Amino acid sequence: MLRRDAEWADLATAGTDVEKVLSYWSEDAVLIFPGQPVLEGKAAIRAYVTASFNTPGFKIHWSRKDLYSLLTANSHTCEARTSSPCLDQMAVP
Repeated sequence: MLRRDAEWADLATAGTDVEKVLSYWSEDAVLIFPGQPVLEGKAAIRAYVTASFNTPGFKIHWSRKDLYSLLTANSHTCEARTSSPCLDQMAVP
């Protein structure tokens, strides 16, 4: 699981291939961010990822050590019905 999350994070950090980033989510994926509308399904997530990549200065910052710490400390918070990485479902300390 950690390898898949690292692969996703590398793709998302590169910010160049929306479809590859989306391939990590299932069709019925749901993203919930504090204070934001719920994003349901790949069409909504595609629009979000595309807008993020088109935002000047957008960047995902992470390290493999931080990723491992988040995954091991918060693995119980992952939504089982999606194939997406759990990073977007975790509260970052």
